[in-house]
Amino acid sequence: MSAPSRPEQREITPAERCKMTRTFLLIVLLFLGGVAAMVAVMSVQGRAAREYGGMVIRAAGPQSTQVNFDRPCTDVLPGKAVPPNVTACTLEVRGGAASVVLEVEGERQYRVTR
Repeated sequence: MSAPSRPEQREITPAERCKMTRTFLLIVLLFLGGVAAMVAVMSVQGRAAREYGGMVIRAAGPQSTQVNFDRPCTDVLPGKAVPPNVTACTLEVRGGAASVVLEVEGERQYRVTR
């Protein structure tokens, strides 16, 4: 019995090598572009949420150091609409220090302090 013979390996031409390299680089470029677009969208959404949190803190004003409470942002700032990507917003005052906790889409959370 003789071992099966292997077929000869085919040589890759320079044109094929160029086409494979171009395809690979295009895939990498598209992937990086997609990641960059996602980061940009999240950045813009986060900025809008943080700006809204800052407005809530300014509207709440100074608090007594003896006060502790939680209040929805819509009660503190009734005339201003919550940004569309914010799912929950709460003003927390602990020992006179106010902070706003904003929950946004994608289970992300921002805490804005004075």
